[in-house]
Amino acid sequence: MSDRTTNRRGYLAAVAAATASLAGCSGSSDDEPEDDADGTSDADDTGDSPANGTTNDSEDDRMIETPADGARALVDAMSTGAFEEAVELFSESYRDRVSPGLLENLWLAFTGVGGGFETVLGSEEGVQSGFDAVDLRLGFTRGEHVLRVLTRGDGTVVGAAVNDEYAGPAYADGDAFETRELALESDDCSMDAAVTVPAGADPDAVPGVVLVHGNDPLGTADKNLDAGGTQMFRDLAEGLSSAGVAVFRYDRRTNACPGTIESTGYTLDRVSVADAVAAAERFRTVEGVDPDRVFVVGHSLGAFATPRIVDRTGLAGGVALASPGRSFSEIVVDQLEYLATVGEYDRQNALDQYEVWQDQIERVRAGDYNPGDSVLGYPGAFWDSLSEYDHVETARSIDAPLFYVWGSNDYQVTDEDAALLREELGDRDRTTFRTYDGLNHLFMPVDPPSVQVEYAVRNNVAPTVIEDVAAWVRSGGSSNEDTTASVAGPAGR
Repeated sequence: MSDRTTNRRGYLAAVAAATASLAGCSGSSDDEPEDDADGTSDADDTGDSPANGTTNDSEDDRMIETPADGARALVDAMSTGAFEEAVELFSESYRDRVSPGLLENLWLAFTGVGGGFETVLGSEEGVQSGFDAVDLRLGFTRGEHVLRVLTRGDGTVVGAAVNDEYAGPAYADGDAFETRELALESDDCSMDAAVTVPAGADPDAVPGVVLVHGNDPLGTADKNLDAGGTQMFRDLAEGLSSAGVAVFRYDRRTNACPGTIESTGYTLDRVSVADAVAAAERFRTVEGVDPDRVFVVGHSLGAFATPRIVDRTGLAGGVALASPGRSFSEIVVDQLEYLATVGEYDRQNALDQYEVWQDQIERVRAGDYNPGDSVLGYPGAFWDSLSEYDHVETARSIDAPLFYVWGSNDYQVTDEDAALLREELGDRDRTTFRTYDGLNHLFMPVDPPSVQVEYAVRNNVAPTVIEDVAAWVRSGGSSNEDTTASVAGPAGR
């Protein structure tokens, strides 16, 4: 039985936090915003928090005597939408940690990626953190995914979570590029990094991009942006390098060196921009990369910072994936409200947190805090740094081309953000805007409604995004258009 707890720990903790994180996702935000106790497991090191089930035709009154019985009963209940009954399958001592809304979110994650549930294809049993662990292979119309259920010996459920393994996309051709592992040294932090370069590239011949993370509230954003079943940055790196573009990616400082950031120094520059600048300088020295054709590709908060990174480094241009247009504080609160109310069941713990943050957003707007205060889950210094940065004005002040990209099924950065930036930068020269139908915050195909848990369900960045970004970079950002692109749905991955 494969135990992917280490790689999944960050994702599951993020689900447990259920904070409004501009991550990537996935994605997956920096530091630890206040959490809303989203977990469905009592095992802290497993993070098995969300429970999302599937169902298999079976007798409604099936006797539960073994771990397999308990796991199958959970699937039966969830696949039929019986989320209240599913809660009753949990141990009484942990039942207050799970809710119908939490289980519904887990199920929406599976069906959003996999499509309609068909059957349980098989199971595998093992042990995790002292509990019986049952991995159920669930068959959906678009493929199979794995649900891990933790139980006691008598089949009483104590936790459940997505347990998919990552699978590389077809467009990543391992023979088309080579990967070099290295370290990025920036100030007082050494971050693991990797460079992918098209195979056979002549010295200083190919364009390249530096990938910059979004927010990372739990310090789990590695160079692949690994969330269990998805690795957005690995998809981007290997996909773009298969298409002739070199890529530099690195572990985020909040992952590699969390102890180097004090709350009063927790600023946009400290957690994002400075390391991206160091990465760009390092990348320009890599053999095979044309130092005059290096771009930045920022995601979410990294997209928000993209104009500043281009400005400070003199890079050839920037790609902003899921760039916010609204104020960050407004986005944080709106995300939490969405997570609390998506689906048929509200999640009371998230609603309670939302009410608290509704009051705190006024403090952010008024600047009523000190640098070390925690407001909306972030230090006051972070809010100060955002208020001092006008990303629209910075974009207007630079001549380099910019490519703004969004997904229509993104609940974190929405169509409202895209509309605002189109309005504010629509007359800027050398600026391309594109929205992809059916893609979520990680630019992966999903059926709505999008939920945070889906970032752990096996999926990949849509091929069209890879193709378009690669073509734009190879052309030097020469296009200047505003389009909405239709992409194949999840079935067409």
